[in-house]
Amino acid sequence: MADPFTIIGVVSSIITFLDVGYKTIRLIRDSGNGTLPEIETSALILKEIQMRCADIKQNGSGAKNASKYEAIIIAEAKKCEQLATKLSKILDTLNKKRNTPLEGGRIAVYYILKKHKIEDLNADLKVIYDGMMKNMGLILQQDCNSLIMSELKSLKESQNELNISRDNDLDNILTEILGYTIKTDAEPTEIERDHLKTCLSSLRETANKERQRFKIIKSLYFPEFQRRWGQIPDAEQRTNTWLFNECETNFVNWLESGNGIYWIQGMAGSGKSTLMKFAAEHPKTQRALKHWALSAEIYHPSFYFWNQGFEMQKSQNGLLQSILYQILRITPSIATQVCPSRLSYERWQINELKATLKLVLEQKNVRAKFCFFIDGLDEYNGDEEDLVQILEFFVGNPNVKICVSSRPRIVLDESFQQRRHTLIIQNFTAKDMRTYVTQKLEPNAKFKKLQTSSPFACSEIITQIASQAKGVWLWVFLITRDLIIEVNRNEGVPTLQKVLHDFPEDLESYFRCIIEKIRPNHKEEMAQIFLLTIEEVQPLPLFVFSLLDNEKSDTDYAIKAQISSLSLKAVQMVDKDWKARIQNRCGDLVIVGYEDHPVFLSHPVDYLHRTVGDFLRDCYHEELTKLAPDFNPLVSLCKMMLFLLKGLPEIRVQEQESITRMIGIVDELLYYAHESEKRDQQAESILVDVLDELDRVNCHHVRSISNHWTHIRDSPTSRGFDEYREGGNCNFLALAVQARLVKYVRGKLQDNPKHLNKGGRPLLDYALRPRRVTPLAMPYHSQRDDSIVDQDMVQLLLEHGADPNQRVYLNNGWTVWELFLVSCYEATQRSKPSSSIKNAWYRASEILISYGASPTHSFNIGPESLSVPLVLERVFGGTKAGNLQKLPQERRQLSHTKGWLSWIPIIGSFSR
Repeated sequence: MADPFTIIGVVSSIITFLDVGYKTIRLIRDSGNGTLPEIETSALILKEIQMRCADIKQNGSGAKNASKYEAIIIAEAKKCEQLATKLSKILDTLNKKRNTPLEGGRIAVYYILKKHKIEDLNADLKVIYDGMMKNMGLILQQDCNSLIMSELKSLKESQNELNISRDNDLDNILTEILGYTIKTDAEPTEIERDHLKTCLSSLRETANKERQRFKIIKSLYFPEFQRRWGQIPDAEQRTNTWLFNECETNFVNWLESGNGIYWIQGMAGSGKSTLMKFAAEHPKTQRALKHWALSAEIYHPSFYFWNQGFEMQKSQNGLLQSILYQILRITPSIATQVCPSRLSYERWQINELKATLKLVLEQKNVRAKFCFFIDGLDEYNGDEEDLVQILEFFVGNPNVKICVSSRPRIVLDESFQQRRHTLIIQNFTAKDMRTYVTQKLEPNAKFKKLQTSSPFACSEIITQIASQAKGVWLWVFLITRDLIIEVNRNEGVPTLQKVLHDFPEDLESYFRCIIEKIRPNHKEEMAQIFLLTIEEVQPLPLFVFSLLDNEKSDTDYAIKAQISSLSLKAVQMVDKDWKARIQNRCGDLVIVGYEDHPVFLSHPVDYLHRTVGDFLRDCYHEELTKLAPDFNPLVSLCKMMLFLLKGLPEIRVQEQESITRMIGIVDELLYYAHESEKRDQQAESILVDVLDELDRVNCHHVRSISNHWTHIRDSPTSRGFDEYREGGNCNFLALAVQARLVKYVRGKLQDNPKHLNKGGRPLLDYALRPRRVTPLAMPYHSQRDDSIVDQDMVQLLLEHGADPNQRVYLNNGWTVWELFLVSCYEATQRSKPSSSIKNAWYRASEILISYGASPTHSFNIGPESLSVPLVLERVFGGTKAGNLQKLPQERRQLSHTKGWLSWIPIIGSFSR
């Protein structure tokens, strides 16, 4: 793609050429006074003329799709070549006359004879300059189609779209250049020409800087950034104001002078998120923080964890990326300082985010203080120990403090017991609840009539709601909504009292009540929908639920479906019907969003509140399975993902977004297939046909590439000496090994044992080092402490002939066993692995050694020579490493003993 600022290069080259032209004419004029030009000077000028003409030609050819006025400038630039020829001839003539007698007199006579041509050249230079500046003025003032202005407009719109702060540098430079376009009366001075070139250079340089900053900030942005924030209701008028009352809480004092962590705790549904949103955005918070920051800049980004949401709403990546985005969009000038070479489509890694954020927090050029507002720590989709590390990372900086909210969490409580202020939200909300109910009911004209006739009874209803809520705002919201429905239907006080009396005392009872009200003929489909939402990796688009009808008609619908882009019009019609059906089958327990789904389609279906998902998963799962006894949600999800994969728009291999969408669906399907294999009691995979079809579909989607489609996925980044090289030989079976689909892989190897022998990385290496780059963080480790290495997969491959001592030429000729040890060693060097992961490594090591891997030989790793025993000791500790080293000897002894024992029956027979 041509640089939109190529035209700037053309103009700069023309101005430089004009400089040389004026210098040449000045030289000729001096010669006319009898002064001989130095040969070196004239030679340098000739060379400069040639160079500038080449620049103009090159830049002019690069300015493709130029607008009308830009094209005129390029045409004017071509006249410079004609002038260059004339100037060169005059200089050549002057140089030749040096070798004749009476040089000075002859040159003077030559100048007199050519004076009018020389002055004409001077006038031509002025015409080119005036024409160029006139058209530059037209470009800057009215040519919206010009390359320059289109680029600047696009850059401005992009910055506005991501809410990136802009300074006036570009506008000031444009104004200054525009000023030169109206100064065309007199010949431009050398100082003016130099300053104009500086302005043009600054325009290009500043625009390129802003483009690079935009790419960096865009790489941090993700569509779900404010999705949870938008779902959190704003605090009702006159509620939550107690937070800033210094007689009731110490929140203001902490904002003004405190440090560490301010912890807002409360039970489920107690209004923590609403309070956090209220606190983060309130003007009093900003004033108090300015008091703390003094003359420093203050930044107070916020993040709202949402466990039922998409990956970036519940992960470390989402938290760190969101905070970094919010800071850099306000101060884009430091973006290129903290990450100068970041591309907009590159996926951020945790370590990279931490390192960049550390640079931001320690910036010397900007005096700043930071107060982060992080809601819903208990909704983080991972180990609480990870959260402890993140919070330690933040509060370890003296310029940072954090306000967080969560349900009570033991690990978090113990880790920060001495460095926090705690506020229990339900101790403060009873008065607010009464205010909320009053504000919802009293404006209703029909309720006003009831107040007139029964003031005490109406007041008592409001008081009872506040007292019965037990600090749970969601309960207040739900009962108030039901009361308003009855009021609008002209029901009297007795009915309202009955609604309040009969309303379940806790949320779980309320959810059961909602489910019981679903019509019996919808219960099975309701159960299927809820079972899908329990198992889903992230909220599904509404259209996906319509595929339940397809599955009822034909269980192989996804396999038989054609590979064809889904019609947007057809999807919209389905969505319209299914929005009502979801409501009929699930009541108010799920909501249908209006926004796009981050992977594909739109209208993500989500729970009313996290407590709904908790209830369905923990308290009602058995009832759901009884209502839909033959329904397998994981298998159903696999088929749904396959159908979506077939319905994707055309895959463009060069477009990261297109590839990411495809790989996202693939990885989600593979996750559901893995979960299905784990829970299914059958020896064989029930998803062979679905997985084979997945491979076929993607081969079709990316048929333009020469390698197998699995190569469009980026290789994992190297971690020290732990590198991942494919050698162009990755295939679907290798991906199935990485996805830990043991039953599927077993079936493929039984059908054709030759599948084990592939080029590039051996399958056993994929099993021992299964890392892969994926757009989605699957809950392999967050919902269960599930190990990375699948021991069953390792055992399976070894049983089918895999060799742990096979050398991998792609990785320095190290064996598969050595590569596994290097991977474990590097992981241990970076951080402390969990006990389950280390146990899985140990078990895999036992299996590998039992199949011939040597626990005693040596190999080099970098500057340090590490033997296998030393690596085993550093990874597992001395005792376990020693046990592994004894295994070969123990097995030999056991084998020898078994050999002797086998003779005992024979010896006994002789004795008889």
